[in-house]
Amino acid sequence: IDQELQTPLDMRAWSVNWLRSAVLVRILLHTGMHSVEVRVLRLGDIRLGDMRGVVHVCGRRERRVPLDGPTCAALRVWISVRPDQEADWLWLKGDRLEAHLLSGRAIWRACRRMALLAGLDPQAVSPRILRNTRAHNLLVAGESPRVVRRLLKFSSLKIPLRYL
Repeated sequence: IDQELQTPLDMRAWSVNWLRSAVLVRILLHTGMHSVEVRVLRLGDIRLGDMRGVVHVCGRRERRVPLDGPTCAALRVWISVRPDQEADWLWLKGDRLEAHLLSGRAIWRACRRMALLAGLDPQAVSPRILRNTRAHNLLVAGESPRVVRRLLKFSSLKIPLRYL
């Protein structure tokens, strides 16, 4: 999925719904955020730099989540094609992209769309799998389990050790 999402997101080649799906899955895959955290993001929660960015996640466990360069670029593309609405939700739902909170079902559909695009079994890709993949990738890259626990807000140090 990540390789497919690294191809340039050409606004003319992707419909707005598919573009939203691609950026949504990229954020899930590269931040390890819960789908509930992602669906309630607002435009003001995001700070995009040239090479790095940060998402301020509100909720039970408030935190700041770093963004890499390609994810920042994908977010910039989404924000540029996102229809102007009075509401400041990052994601807009429906075919007409109305200013309503995105549903959990829409997030699952986005995961299935991108799994099919990447040639994967759509039943094998979910927001939880993308979060687990983020934990695994951090550990494989040499991050300590304590750092992974802090970044992903796991309740115990035993949880990131499962992904080694």
